[in-house]
Amino acid sequence: MSRSNEATVAKLRHMVELLEEYADNVEEGNYEEAFEAADAIGSDDGEGCSICEALSSSLAGSVAFAMWFPEQRVKEEVGEFAARVARGYAEDLRDELPPSPRG
Repeated sequence: MSRSNEATVAKLRHMVELLEEYADNVEEGNYEEAFEAADAIGSDDGEGCSICEALSSSLAGSVAFAMWFPEQRVKEEVGEFAARVARGYAEDLRDELPPSPRG
């Protein structure tokens, strides 16, 4: 595998981890941690990637909506939807990755 492909795979694996972290935190009501995971998708390795930055902003917006909406039922619905979307993206990205090398 070329170095550029290795870098891309590493970035995708990192994004999958962050999407799962985001979903876990939203489901547990840990909105601040979920917000940090969403922000990290568009920062660091994702900076300059329009898809990463858009996904980051969308996930952060969803968690902010869930965090500050006054009605509990709506918070839960938004959180469930955001977690489901994040997990779906993580699964799709994972399907595109080569198998992990076994060590």
